[in-house]
Amino acid sequence: MPPDAMHAYLFVLLQIVGLAILAAPIVYVNYLAGLDADYWTFVQRNYPVFFGMPYAAFFAYFLVKVLESSRGVVEVEFLTAKFKGAAGPLVFWLLIFLAILSGLRMLWQP
Repeated sequence: MPPDAMHAYLFVLLQIVGLAILAAPIVYVNYLAGLDADYWTFVQRNYPVFFGMPYAAFFAYFLVKVLESSRGVVEVEFLTAKFKGAAGPLVFWLLIFLAILSGLRMLWQP
């Protein structure tokens, strides 16, 4: 298989998997847990948290990939540690994801 065809195949596969991950909370709430009224009320009160977390993960991934494709290899210095190679994008993704989740934490209503 030529490299370009392989990249196209992997990109389509990533889109399908990403769509399934983004749709999973909606399917769960509507079909599997839709019978319990208390749970449905709880999900409606915390809608940004339940549906924002999968989107936050993909948004963080998107930011890392855009930075990597426009600026080259991602290297992260955090406190006294320096992350290079495969650890750089991973740590950068984790920092972005945790920052977005801390914002979503403010929307949580017990």
